[in-house]
Amino acid sequence: MFATGMLKEYYNDIIWPNVEAELAYAVKQYFDTHYKGSNIGKSLAQGENADKVKPEEGKELFNKIIYLVMQRTGISSTGSRVPQVGDSRAEQEAYFLGKADPRGDFAAAVENYNNYLRKINAELSMNIPLLTRKNGQPFDKSDTKLLLDDMFNETNGIIGKIAGQMKRLTSTSANDIITWIGDYPEAKLDQAIILGMSLSDFYRRTDADPMITIPIEQIGKDTSKALADYKKKYKGNLLSKDFVEYLDDYYGMEPIDVKSKGSKNPGGKSFQ
Repeated sequence: MFATGMLKEYYNDIIWPNVEAELAYAVKQYFDTHYKGSNIGKSLAQGENADKVKPEEGKELFNKIIYLVMQRTGISSTGSRVPQVGDSRAEQEAYFLGKADPRGDFAAAVENYNNYLRKINAELSMNIPLLTRKNGQPFDKSDTKLLLDDMFNETNGIIGKIAGQMKRLTSTSANDIITWIGDYPEAKLDQAIILGMSLSDFYRRTDADPMITIPIEQIGKDTSKALADYKKKYKGNLLSKDFVEYLDDYYGMEPIDVKSKGSKNPGGKSFQ
């Protein structure tokens, strides 16, 4: 649980923001390449995230593509239940084609986008081009299949090769993670170690669903208090001359900072 929690935090705080920007620009490049003259991501600059995309430039389409290719589609949803996208390519394709859940139908999302353009073109006397094929035929499920092929092609796909970079843990990225952990605030790292051990023990002894966050949040609060109580009670031992020399001689470690304080509510997204 400790390793999983730290990797998830590194992913959320370091990797994901950078990859999201690269993916957003890859989506723009895909439509520039295959649907020349469309308005998709027209003003998006390299390095900007999808949240900078304007509605008339296909903001909703960007979100659908990025969330699916990074397997994040189920994070938020409208409707009576969270979409069940699945882990396999076949399941994800069925979702994006609208076979598994109509909310995933990308061709339908394109039609909604085109209807939006028709409306603002009429109301504002504009002439924003609709998203269609080169011959003017409507974007349909065959276009969605071509898009899916690109999204899952981690070698040659415009979008797929960017997504593939994140899924491969190279030696460079592994070293980056180690450096990041080395610079992690001491109090938070102390908490993360104890919380990881506590959660591992909790899941071993119960049949609790890891997606239910209430026990995780409560264990996090208990961990925060336990660590503070431990430092207060054993401060003298932790900072004793013999123990400090032992840490330095045998492990090359500095003594614990008994005054450092971690989060009041640990156990959030990193350990869920």
